[in-house]
Amino acid sequence: MIIHDNTKDYYDSASGFGIDTALHYKRELKMNPVEAMSYGQKPEFDFPYREQYGERTIQAFLIGFCGAYFPGVKIFRAAAKLPDFLYSYAEYKAISDGYKKTAGGRRYWGHYGRTFKEFFERYEEKKSDEDFLKYHAPLFVVDYDNEQRLRVFANQTLKDYRFYKIKDAFTAFQEISVYLGNQLTGEKTIEEVDDKYKISQHGFDKFSFRHPIK
Repeated sequence: MIIHDNTKDYYDSASGFGIDTALHYKRELKMNPVEAMSYGQKPEFDFPYREQYGERTIQAFLIGFCGAYFPGVKIFRAAAKLPDFLYSYAEYKAISDGYKKTAGGRRYWGHYGRTFKEFFERYEEKKSDEDFLKYHAPLFVVDYDNEQRLRVFANQTLKDYRFYKIKDAFTAFQEISVYLGNQLTGEKTIEEVDDKYKISQHGFDKFSFRHPIK
């Protein structure tokens, strides 16, 4: 798999172990709004309320990766430049319970109002290609933008979410390559990638789907 992107991600280093030059991944970041649902409909993505403990905030995010889902939480601290990232309910609960004892807290803002426990339970076991076909990407992140609107960021940079805690570089690279080859492309066309990137007129950019949504 050849990756076309000026921004580097942590799994790019695995390309040195050998690549399929016929498979191209144009890793272009695309931001999509989360679809608004009518009353009584199941929301597209079901997120919990954000929690505030003094100057510390806990907020949910969701990573879609090659047909699987990885719920997580970001913890913002006033003194820290970058948030911490947790990928299990047990880790979240330990942190949250500790904050409640020392600082008190309240759930004061959210998208749909699920609890963090419900959020993790819903997505930890979920397996589906539907959203990946919809967003034409092997990976995406559901998170809040700078104006606190929930968005789907297709082809997001995963090192920013410390996803290497879940998938090492080699595993991530291989799984993306296999998923692109098997799930997201049938005829490998490459209409939007520059001519200099074409190798023997193979590769792809636009996706033609071989497998129907299950």
